[in-house]
Amino acid sequence: MKQQIHRFSLFLIFTIAANGTGYGEDWPMWRYDARRSAASPQALPQELHLLWEREYPPLEPTWENPLNRDLMQFDKAYEPIVMGKTMFIGSNAFDQITALDTDSGEERWTFYADGPIRFPAVANDGKVYFVSDDGHLYCVDAENGALIWKFSGIPSDRKILGNERLISTWPARGGPVFQDGIIYFAAGIWPFMGIFIYALDAETGEEIWCNDHSSSIYMKQPHNSPSFASIAPQGILVVAGDKLLVPGGRSTPACLDLKTGEFLYYKFAEHNKTGGAFVCATDRHFINYHRDQVTSLYDLESGNVLKAQFGRIPVLSGTVFYSLGNPVIAHDYTSLRSIRRERVVKDSTTNETKTEIRIEWKIDPLWEIETDAGGDMIQAGNRLYAGGDNIVSAIDIPRSGNQPSVSWQTKIPGTVARLIAADDKLFIVTLEGRIYAFGGKPAPFKTHPLRTHTQAIPDAAAQQAHDILQYTNSKEGYCLAYGLENGDVVEALVRWSDLRIIAVDSDRKKVNRLRKRFIDAGLYGKRISVHVGDPLTFPAPSYLTHLTIFENFNKIQSHSDSGFFQTIYNHTRPYGGIICMKPAPDKVAAVAAAIRKCDLPNAKIIEADGLLLLIREGALPGASDWTHQYGDIANTVKSDDQLVKLPLGILWFGGNSNTDVLPRHGHGPPEQIVDGRLFIQGINSLSARDVYTGRVLWKRMLPDLDTYGVYYDETYADTPLDPAYNQIHIPGANARGTNYVVAKDKIYIVIKNSCLVLDPAAGEIIGEITLPIVPGEEQPPDWGYIGVYQEYLIAGAEFVNYIDFIELDSDIASKRKPFYNFDITSSKRLVVMDRHTGEVRWTYTSAHGLRHNAIAVGNDNIFCIDRTPDFVSDRLKRRGKRTTGVPRLLAFDVTTGDISWSSTEDVFGTWLGYSEENDILLQAVRHSRDMLVDEPDEGMAAYRGKTGERLWQNDAEYRGPCILHGDRIITEPYAYSLLTGKEIIRTNPLTGEQSLWSYQRNYGCNYPIACENLLTFRSAAAGFFDLQQDGGTGNFGGFKSGCTSNLIGANGVLNAPDYTRTCSCSYQNQSSLAMIHDPDVEMWTFNNFDVGDGVIRQAGINLGAPGDRRAENGTLWMEYPSKGSPSPEIPILTEPAAPHWFHHHSSRFDGAGLKWVAASGAKGLRKITLQLATDPQPAQTYAVGLLFAEPDPLQPGDRVFDVSIQGRKVLRDFDIRREAGATHRGIVKEFHRISISRDLEIALDPRDKRSPYAPILCGIEIISETVLTRNAR
Repeated sequence: MKQQIHRFSLFLIFTIAANGTGYGEDWPMWRYDARRSAASPQALPQELHLLWEREYPPLEPTWENPLNRDLMQFDKAYEPIVMGKTMFIGSNAFDQITALDTDSGEERWTFYADGPIRFPAVANDGKVYFVSDDGHLYCVDAENGALIWKFSGIPSDRKILGNERLISTWPARGGPVFQDGIIYFAAGIWPFMGIFIYALDAETGEEIWCNDHSSSIYMKQPHNSPSFASIAPQGILVVAGDKLLVPGGRSTPACLDLKTGEFLYYKFAEHNKTGGAFVCATDRHFINYHRDQVTSLYDLESGNVLKAQFGRIPVLSGTVFYSLGNPVIAHDYTSLRSIRRERVVKDSTTNETKTEIRIEWKIDPLWEIETDAGGDMIQAGNRLYAGGDNIVSAIDIPRSGNQPSVSWQTKIPGTVARLIAADDKLFIVTLEGRIYAFGGKPAPFKTHPLRTHTQAIPDAAAQQAHDILQYTNSKEGYCLAYGLENGDVVEALVRWSDLRIIAVDSDRKKVNRLRKRFIDAGLYGKRISVHVGDPLTFPAPSYLTHLTIFENFNKIQSHSDSGFFQTIYNHTRPYGGIICMKPAPDKVAAVAAAIRKCDLPNAKIIEADGLLLLIREGALPGASDWTHQYGDIANTVKSDDQLVKLPLGILWFGGNSNTDVLPRHGHGPPEQIVDGRLFIQGINSLSARDVYTGRVLWKRMLPDLDTYGVYYDETYADTPLDPAYNQIHIPGANARGTNYVVAKDKIYIVIKNSCLVLDPAAGEIIGEITLPIVPGEEQPPDWGYIGVYQEYLIAGAEFVNYIDFIELDSDIASKRKPFYNFDITSSKRLVVMDRHTGEVRWTYTSAHGLRHNAIAVGNDNIFCIDRTPDFVSDRLKRRGKRTTGVPRLLAFDVTTGDISWSSTEDVFGTWLGYSEENDILLQAVRHSRDMLVDEPDEGMAAYRGKTGERLWQNDAEYRGPCILHGDRIITEPYAYSLLTGKEIIRTNPLTGEQSLWSYQRNYGCNYPIACENLLTFRSAAAGFFDLQQDGGTGNFGGFKSGCTSNLIGANGVLNAPDYTRTCSCSYQNQSSLAMIHDPDVEMWTFNNFDVGDGVIRQAGINLGAPGDRRAENGTLWMEYPSKGSPSPEIPILTEPAAPHWFHHHSSRFDGAGLKWVAASGAKGLRKITLQLATDPQPAQTYAVGLLFAEPDPLQPGDRVFDVSIQGRKVLRDFDIRREAGATHRGIVKEFHRISISRDLEIALDPRDKRSPYAPILCGIEIISETVLTRNAR
C-alpha cells in the first residue's frame, strides 16, 4: 500500500508539473488550467451522490452553419468554473454571469454585461474575469459580483448586428486565460476591421501589451494565394510555455510571444481544411481541432503538423493523453517519435530517379475501454470521468501493465456537454441546459427548475402597444425602444408581435431591473435586449430598425436637439421604416415642424390618433438595385449604386445559414437585391433576407426547381463536416444564365416549362405563367432564358439540343463534360409576354439558337445573337455537315417584335451588353474561369443601339464578362473606351506619366463585377479594386467570397451572402455579412504602378505600414519596407539599415494628418534617403511633409530630437508628445521649396545621445511644387 501511495503521489506531482500551476480543489478556468489539460490533481470520493440540479434554458450556439457549429463549439452549452464554494457560469442568451453556491445550487449574485457572454470565465484570488461580445473584459468581485474594473478592448463604441444580437463591431471572442498574474484575451473577429489581442495586469487591469498590428498581414490564404488578412480570434486562449496560442475559430491557432505579444506564426494556409476553436497544449506541442471531435498534433515551436487526425479531443495528463469517444483510448505521450522513410521515385519526364524522404510521427496506444465519453471527459486524481448520452462514468486509471475499469456510473437525462471536478464534487452540464452536482456524502436533494414569471400588462400600456402595432403595421423586424418607463409597453410589443426589440435607457440601474424582468419572463436575448444609452448618442447601426418607439416620448430631453431626428432617422431602415412618437397633444405641431426643418431625405410625416409617425420611404438617395444575372437586363455587370464606396465597414454578420444556398462550385445565379430585400436560391428553395440586418424574411420550398445537372450535379454531397472535395466546378449560370428574376412587385422563377410568380414581400405564390404550346406538341416547351423589362416578361422557349449533333471524344474526363454542355446555353425561340397576365405579345424563332448571355435589353429594344456555338459548328464540319444560314445580330422592338435592325457582318460574339446612357451595344465574348470550352478570348465590336451602325471593332484579348461602366468597358485586366474601343490610359500617380489602365488580383474563381466606386471579386480572400481613387487592389480580410460573384453593391450596402456552401477551406469566417461606407475603417491595397525611368513627382512613404493606400489628394502612400505585396519600388536607404519598425491599428490614433500613416513608423531612425530619379536631374522644388506620432506612453521631454532636410536643420528640439498633446496623436510638419536633384535626405538627431527614446518618423510625403500649382488651378 505504501508503494502504491508513493507512486500515485509521484504521478500527481508529475501531472501538476506538466500541466502548470496546480489549483487544488478549484476548477478556475476552462479545462482546469492555462494549457487546457482537463486534468486536476483533486481526487473525488469513490461513490458520488446527486446533491442538486439546476435547470437553465438550453443555449443556442453562435453560428448557424453545420460546419461552423462543429468547429466552434465554445458556447453550445454552459461552461462553469469553480473557485472555493462558488460556481460561476455565463450565458450567451441572458448576457449575464451568475454565481451559484456549490453546496446547494442557489444563486448568489448576477452581473450583467452589455452583450452575450460566450466564453467561460477565469477565477483567481477572489476575482472573476470574463469577456463579452460587447468587446470588454470584466473583473468582478467573486464574493458579491461588484465590478472591480472593466477594460475596453475596442477602439470605439461602434455597434453592429452580429449573430442576430446587437454587439460591438469587435466582439471579444478570444476567451480569457490567466497565467502568473496576467490575464490575456482578444477582441475582433474580422481582420479587415482590426484585431486586438491583450495582456493585462490581473490586479489593476492595466495594459501590459497589445498586439493590434497582426490583422492586416499580407500572407497566404487557403489555395496558397495571398491577401491582407490574418488571425480572427474565436476560441479560448491557451498558454504554452513562453507562447500564447490564439485559436482561429475555423483554422489552426496563431502563436504570439507571451511576454511581448509579438506575432510568431499563423499557418492556416499550410494547414488548410483543418483547425477549429479547440486548442490545448503541452510544453512542446499543441493539439487543435479538425472535425467531429477529431484533433491533430502540432509542434509548438514551428507550428508544423506532426500527426494529423491522431485522435479525439484529449485529456492531457503528464505522460498520457486520454482521448474522448467510445472507446476511450489512452496514448503514451512519451512514445511520440519520428520515423524516417525513404523511397525511390522516377521522374516521368527525365526518367531520372531520386530519393524522397518523408518523416512520419508515431504515438503508441496504451489501452482502451468501452465507455461513452462522447460528450466530455476529465481527469480528477487517479480517475477519468467520462460523459455521453444519458450517462456519466468514472474510470480508474490503471497502473503500468494493468487494464482500466469503470468504478462508478450514473444515469442522467440528457447529453453531457461538460464535466468539472471541484470542491470535492463532480459537476455535470448537459446540452439541454441542466447542471447536476454530485458529492461524496448523501444529502437532501435540491432542485431548481426553470421557471418563468410574467407581469400583467396595465391597460394603458396595453392600449399604447396596440395603437403602435395598429397604426404602424410593424409586426416583425428590429425595433429600438427609447424613453423607457417600466418596460410594460416593450413587453406587450414582444408578446403580441414578432418584433426584436432593443431597448435603451440612460439609467443603468433601470436597465438591469428590466434585464432581470425580461429574463424572468423568458423573453431576453434575441427577442429583447436592454442597453445603456440615450437616443442622441447610442451607437445603433445605420438602417437597423423597422420601427422605433418611445414608451414616454416626452421624457426624452434631447428631442429638441437639432441632431436628434437625424440620428434616429439614420438608424431607420429605408423602404418604410417608421419612427412612432406620442408627443404631448400641445407639442405635436412643434415636433412635426422640427422634423420638417431637418429636411430628412424621403421622409413622410403622418399624424394618427395622437401618434406622430415619421416614415422613411423608398430607397436611399444614390442607391440602386441588382437584378437578373448581371445586374440588369442590359448585362452591364454593374449596379449604379453610388453609396458603396471605400473604406467599407461591417454593418451586420450572421443570422442566416448557407444551407439555403446552392453549392459554390456549381456557379449558381448570384443573389438579386431589390427594395431592401436580398433574394437567393438554394437547391430546392428561394429565400429573401433583409439587406440591412440579414434577417431571413421568408423561405419558399420549391421541390421541382429542376436545377440538378445545371447548378449542381451528382458530385455534390450533403456532408458539411467532410473536408473531401465536394461538388466539382461546372459552368452553371455562367453558361445557362439565371433561372429567376426579381422585379419590384413580383418574382419570376422558372420551374421546367412554366414560371411561378411570387410575392417579393411574403414569398407566397401568386401566379403561374406557361409558355405557349408549339403546334404538334402536347406540352409547353422548357423555359430557357428569362428576363423582365418594364411590363414585359421575356422568355427563351425550348433549349437548343446541340449535343445530339456532335460527338464528344470518349477520352473527355467526366469532370470536364459539363464544360461541353451547350444544351443549357441557348433557346430556340424568343417569347415576349405581358408579365402580369402571361398574354403572348410576339415570338421569334431562331435559325441557330439564341445564346442567353447574348440577350440584352434597353431603350425598348431586345438585342440578341442568333448563332451556333463555334465548338458545335467545328464538330459538324468535321462530320461533313454545315449549319444553314448565317449568324445574325438582331434588334427587336420590344413592343411589336418588329426587327429594328440586323447585321450578318462578323457576328462572332457570345455576349451582348448594352449601355442605355450611351445607346451603345457591345458585342463581345465571355471568356472566364469555369466557362464552356468554346468561349473565345478576343474581340469586341460596338454598335449604335438605335440604328445598328457599327461604331468600332478591335481584337482585344481579355477575360469577361465585360463591365459597362459609364463610357468604359472594364475587363480583366484592362479597360477600353466604350466610345472608341481604344485602351484606357491612366496617369501614373508617382511620375505623372501616361500608361495603360489595368488592375490585378490574386487567386479567385469568380469574375469581377462593379458598382460606381469599386470592383469586387475574390483575390485570395474577398477582394476589391478602388475605382474611385484608382487606388489598387485590397481585401475584406477574414472571409472568402463565393465562386459565384456575390460581393454586390446595391441598396447602399455591399452585400456578401455566404455563397461558399460545401467549402471546407479554413477561411477565418464563413458567414453572410454586409458592409457600408465608413471613413474610419483601415484599409490597405497593392497596385501595379511602375516608376521605371521616370522622376517621382508625388509620393508618400508609409514607414512600417502593411500595404499601400492612395489618399484623397492623389498621393500614393507606399509601404516601406515591403511586406510582400506588389508595390512600386523606390530606392530607399536608412541608417541604421534595420531600425525598429512598428505598426499599430490606425483606429487607435487621431490628430493631424492621416491616422493610417501615423499608426506606423520607424524608431531609432537616424537618416533616410529617397532616390526620386534614376539619374541626377535639374533641381526642382518640392513640398515635403513629415508625419509623426508618439506610440509609447511617454511624457513631454522624454523623446526630443532635431530634424534636418537636405543638410539644413528644419526642426530643433522637436518633442512629438509635447506638440501633439497626447500619445497616439498625429502631427504634420510641412516644408516648402526643398530643392531636389535626385535624392531627398532626411536626418534625425537625438538631443541626448544616451536617451533610450530614439527619434521616430512615421511618414514622408513629397509633392513637386509644379504639381501643387497645377492642382491649385
